[in-house]
Amino acid sequence: MKTRFLLESHRTPELNGEFNPSLPTCLDDAGHPYFGRILHHLNRLLGETDLSFVVTTSNVETLPEYGPGVISCILEDEQSKETFYRSKVGAIFRCYPTFPSHLDGVHGFKPIHRLGASYVVARDFLRGAPGRLRTLQAKVGRQKIAPIFEIPIGYHAHDTVDFIPFEMREWDAFFCGSISHLRKNSPDEILAKFRPKSLERLQMKAAIEQTLEEHPEVRIDRSYTASFNESIASSQQSYLEKMMNSRFSLAPRGGVPHTYRFFEALRYGTIPIGETFPKSVEGAPFVRLRQWDDLSETLSHLLEDRARLKELHENALTWWETQEAEEVVARRMFSQLCEMGMAVEKTEVISAKQVA
Repeated sequence: MKTRFLLESHRTPELNGEFNPSLPTCLDDAGHPYFGRILHHLNRLLGETDLSFVVTTSNVETLPEYGPGVISCILEDEQSKETFYRSKVGAIFRCYPTFPSHLDGVHGFKPIHRLGASYVVARDFLRGAPGRLRTLQAKVGRQKIAPIFEIPIGYHAHDTVDFIPFEMREWDAFFCGSISHLRKNSPDEILAKFRPKSLERLQMKAAIEQTLEEHPEVRIDRSYTASFNESIASSQQSYLEKMMNSRFSLAPRGGVPHTYRFFEALRYGTIPIGETFPKSVEGAPFVRLRQWDDLSETLSHLLEDRARLKELHENALTWWETQEAEEVVARRMFSQLCEMGMAVEKTEVISAKQVA
């Protein structure tokens, strides 16, 4: 009896098939370093089982195998589609919610911008409709439906950098990333300026310049890329060194409110500051702006409050270590599987000689 792990990725099809999570780096080449380390810890907790974990990027229609012992792990479905196979597997772990979250945080947008965001939600909801109908049919037929558990998206950049004490960091705030990820001549290009990601990041960019003009003493390291793919193709070492060397991470939303940047910041005790954050991280130590226009005043005031800065920094490190660290998430997944009867807590057997 052996726990099996399979990769089913449209990004790296050459790596698809069974893989061994005995090494923490098992999914690095597939672009999933965080989840690979989670599976590394989970595998050690599970021991030998008859479970099969299928790791997929965003395929919600088919899996290479089905059964009550199959666990689907969906890592990149930002469109929050329902799976076609919820009645065919034992459990589903996914990195994004089950309903499109594009409208989160659009309270400050103009009506025309709300319309653009609403279009994206409606589009993605319709894309997920076939799966939702299949699940509804299964429920009507009283078939067993797999539970869904949301897990953090974690980090993408994972190179090792030296820790810099908070008071010794050179930059007050840092941002490196794209403003919009749409390709030229794509069907959605005309809607780019109405989409939540582009809108919020343009507002952030303007707020950065406003902050530097009003408070020239504030040091902000910023650079912009043409797309998300260009961002992840750039030097991870340089990106993480700058993140580590900053007190705040400017954290605008992406295509959805969830971003790698948020977790990469917490991991280093860098304080995320922004306007839109997913509901799943409520309670985490971040600074929420009412709108990006408030950045200048908020940042300058916080930088003067050294005690508050230290508290936020320490809380960020603690939150990562107790809520989002790879081993913590693995233990949470293991507990959920145990509650479902799909895994069993190991008990230590003590011999009479050991007791004596």
